[in-house]
Amino acid sequence: MAESRVAQLKLSMGVHWRDVLFFLVTFLGVVTSLYLTIAHYNHLPLACAQNGLVDCAAVTQSAYAQISGTPLPVSAAGLGWFTVIAALRLARLRMEAAHLDTTAIRLAALSVGAAGIGFVLYLFYVELAIVHRICGWCTAAHVFALGAFLLTVADLQQETKGQAVESGPTVRRADGIRHLFERRAAQQRRGR
Repeated sequence: MAESRVAQLKLSMGVHWRDVLFFLVTFLGVVTSLYLTIAHYNHLPLACAQNGLVDCAAVTQSAYAQISGTPLPVSAAGLGWFTVIAALRLARLRMEAAHLDTTAIRLAALSVGAAGIGFVLYLFYVELAIVHRICGWCTAAHVFALGAFLLTVADLQQETKGQAVESGPTVRRADGIRHLFERRAAQQRRGR
């Protein structure tokens, strides 16, 4: 009963609450990454503790604060990641509104999300095991990235529940990630 009311709310509003939350989280990630990137290029001190375990300056000025072999700060990579993952979500929503197959875009979002979380885990390891300091702003960006990834996974899990999903004039059965792969393979066999 509650799930059908959620589905009705989604259809009447055109957007699911997870999409709204997703864009809020990615917006906060963009703002945080942008702040860190601007501070890096302008050599500005961060509004953060600079002693003890939490020491933003120690982290953001370490050798690991730049993408290896480039002058780019890792925050610029975060800025790019948040932008790409948000663009993929927006593309999926537009494709759904046009009643197009969203299989490829969902899998792309899952892949980009997983790559981002892998990078976040690496950066968190660097902070704790190598630099021995934590940057509060970096951690905020990591939490926003985790939130965006979990919302992307939740979007796929919603399909796993096997509920009927409105898709234009017909209703298709949504069977989750396995169904996405099977449907894509069937389309390729048909030469689409």
